[in-house]
Amino acid sequence: MHQLIWEVGRFYQQQRQILRQFLDILVEVDIRRSEAKEHVKNETLPGLLYAQDLKHVSVASTNFEVITDVPTTVLAGFIPGPGLLQTLVNWAALIRWPDTLCEGCLGISHYELAVNFCVATNSCFPRILERGRRYPQFSDPFYHTDAILLPELAFDASRILEQAITILKKYAGIDLFPCAFKERRRFLGIFGNSKTLMGYSLRPQLPSQVAHIDRMLELTSNDSLGNPSCSAKGTSQSDLSRFQHPLDKSEYHDRLKALRRLENGTASGG
Repeated sequence: MHQLIWEVGRFYQQQRQILRQFLDILVEVDIRRSEAKEHVKNETLPGLLYAQDLKHVSVASTNFEVITDVPTTVLAGFIPGPGLLQTLVNWAALIRWPDTLCEGCLGISHYELAVNFCVATNSCFPRILERGRRYPQFSDPFYHTDAILLPELAFDASRILEQAITILKKYAGIDLFPCAFKERRRFLGIFGNSKTLMGYSLRPQLPSQVAHIDRMLELTSNDSLGNPSCSAKGTSQSDLSRFQHPLDKSEYHDRLKALRRLENGTASGG
């Protein structure tokens, strides 16, 4: 009996030692994890400080110019909105692109360009009414204030921007941005975000640049991407505003028909 009691006591003592060692390991792991987080924070901080320097980007001369005269047939076939397309063109004409690549050039993504459009025009991109369609229908907060309540994904705005790039190039021969420098890479590293996005290897001087950088820092925090169209705190009024076109009153099916005519090469008119 005494032998059994001794063995049971020895067993529990060994278990306590194992448990103590396990707890020591957990404490050590937690300490090292906290140190690693602090190290990452200290590493990303200089990058975020450098992001503030982007407020002072200046382009002395530029050879890239955007043609702002868009044919009515092309405006009519832009489903997100004819007035939106003309506003995108007017805004893009204000961006100053450098003539050549510089060493270590940061570039800019379509996502960041969409953010700048919202900041520079103090407006939102249209919201998608029904997803899963090749040519979805949109509701524009500029004309329908309740559209702002519709859900928006982080890349909805940049996809609309890419639609504009495509339709202008394909049917009007207009380059919205310098397509020769188009590429995919991690453009947002300077903001502490590691996502790989489509964009341009050149870094331009942007309209409303100071407010834009503040907005980018807000949207890219915690390695996530916010919605460009969400209202920005402290966004100042801009001289550039949304262009209202008579064709904005057209229905979705009319715009779709106009797009089909462009695709079929049967569109006519100036």
